[in-house]
Amino acid sequence: MQNIPKVLAYCKKYGSITVREASVKLNINSPTKVFSVMRHSPKYIVTEQDEVNVNKEGETKRYKRYFIEEARV
Repeated sequence: MQNIPKVLAYCKKYGSITVREASVKLNINSPTKVFSVMRHSPKYIVTEQDEVNVNKEGETKRYKRYFIEEARV
């Protein structure tokens, strides 16, 4: 999958990634699919953290932040 190197490079530079960041900043159309492929591969270690933010309209929004790294074999 050609988007995996982009996700890995982003995570190396910034430490983690969200679905929105992958979609907007990396121009990936289905980031959840990329994260799923990586999660099920023994080549990558994927951990996730639930986050909560309040947007400018005062609504609470929940999302996941993914921490992805290459597994050491």
